[in-house]
Amino acid sequence: MYALTNHKNEVIKGYALLGLIQRKAPLYDVLLQNIQDSSVLIEETWGCIGGGVNVNSVSSFFVYNTIYILNERERAKIDSILLFADFDSKNDFYYKFIYTDSLKQNNTYYKRLKQLYTKKQYFFLLHHIAQYQNPNDKQLILDALQNDQEYGYFQLNCINDGLHAIKQFPDSTFLPTLESLQKQALTTDSHNIWLTTLYLAILAYDPAVAKPFLKAAIETEHSINDINDREHTKVIYSLIRNINNAEYDEVMNIIKTIPGYEVYDQLIIY
Repeated sequence: MYALTNHKNEVIKGYALLGLIQRKAPLYDVLLQNIQDSSVLIEETWGCIGGGVNVNSVSSFFVYNTIYILNERERAKIDSILLFADFDSKNDFYYKFIYTDSLKQNNTYYKRLKQLYTKKQYFFLLHHIAQYQNPNDKQLILDALQNDQEYGYFQLNCINDGLHAIKQFPDSTFLPTLESLQKQALTTDSHNIWLTTLYLAILAYDPAVAKPFLKAAIETEHSINDINDREHTKVIYSLIRNINNAEYDEVMNIIKTIPGYEVYDQLIIY
């Protein structure tokens, strides 16, 4: 079966890999030999009418299916290869990199991340860059928070990328923008794909900073009769329940005064 992962037919390669995974066979060498194979393995249509076609290469398929099976040392090597490889397709690179989220911090990685972000507009790398907490990168995050562009197969959002970055770099510079985004989300009827990430970013700050945001959202939604429509309150309840920090008991107790709040216990929000 290992030999079939070198087959000239991409589909046979893919099935051979799945067979090896099912047998719990070692996969590092197999992934290594296919990691830059850009030949097309799968074409998927997505979205409603007028959606699009997503093209998955052999390398995308192999990384997607093996990256979390590798041990830490193997994965670190794959991370480095993926970061410095020159892939042709922006979407193809995303598909690989999104599953390799364990880069160790060093200056060489940082320079490469900045290069990819600035030259190729790989917005999804912003949270990696933010881990270095370089003051010079604050403007990159602010720019992302002002950009409501969606991109990629999964309709990723630049605002969401900026909020993920704040989770890594909770600086006071971003507080006015967070306040503005929260007000925007509270006054629009449309569902914001970045709502949960907004509150994860807020909760990355000290509780003394975060609690006024949380209380303001709960108070704003107080007049909504159906508690299932209190989108912000639901997210806040679920997140602070998972944090289990006594400093947020005050906020939790406010929510618990809402009749029927127990339905929120059934929610699973990451």
